[in-house]
Amino acid sequence: MKIYLPIKINTTLKIRGIDNRGYHLIESVFLALRGGDAIKIEPSERFRVLYRGKFAQEPRRLSFRGEDTVSRAYAILKSRDFHPHPVRVEVFKNIPPGSGLGAGSADAASIFYYFWEKGILSEEEAISLSGEVGSDVPFFVGVLLKKRVLWRVSGRGDRIEPDSLENFQKKYLVVVPDITMSTAEVYRKYDELRLRGYDFDEYSNHLFPAALDLDVRLGVFYKIGFKMTGSGSAFFTEVDDGKKVRELVKKVKKKATEAGFGLSKIFVSGPYDFRGVLPKK
Repeated sequence: MKIYLPIKINTTLKIRGIDNRGYHLIESVFLALRGGDAIKIEPSERFRVLYRGKFAQEPRRLSFRGEDTVSRAYAILKSRDFHPHPVRVEVFKNIPPGSGLGAGSADAASIFYYFWEKGILSEEEAISLSGEVGSDVPFFVGVLLKKRVLWRVSGRGDRIEPDSLENFQKKYLVVVPDITMSTAEVYRKYDELRLRGYDFDEYSNHLFPAALDLDVRLGVFYKIGFKMTGSGSAFFTEVDDGKKVRELVKKVKKKATEAGFGLSKIFVSGPYDFRGVLPKK
């Protein structure tokens, strides 16, 4: 099975509190877009993961030790006695890590989708177990299983509900600076700002002020109308024609150069189209 995976943007992201386990509780709208990693999964004599592509991080070849999201997903299934057969997983990394676009979570989601397609997992099991890998993984599993791109997400990210909106055809310019943000550090900074009485409600993404406090250079995107997705560092804005895209790309590159950083990736994307996602037989 080969799947061209989605990425996600948070069109809104509000923090609504912290639960008794210390998890931040969110209310967010997630949108699945084209342009994520490509992944190939096939039966093998033993479990292996190989990472390739420009944005693959070392080590590029992993055995079953659970260092990455794909290995952790497989380990969860093994530990719960679902008896998944060994697979060879090849991941072609198209998205930089630490960008807030959820590429690693989508990689993990493909494992749950694969074993659902093989009849080893139910839809409910695939979605619920995937939350043990990471907060964004249930969303990506839901996208692959339900073939819906727009979702309302709450709790710590584990409560997902497809939005009723259909024929969603907007396009976005997505910008990934060569600035890596740690989700844990962004949330820690958010907590510091919250304790100081910071008012986050003027922002569609409550984590943006925390990311900005960690790296003030990210403010150049906000000033020209972009929104941050997740905990950063990627930003996006809606676009409607080629001329606007060309003008924006020039402006973004100029602002980044002036601020002293580069761009890892800049691209236009639209709603995920489920290329390569096979229906269950």
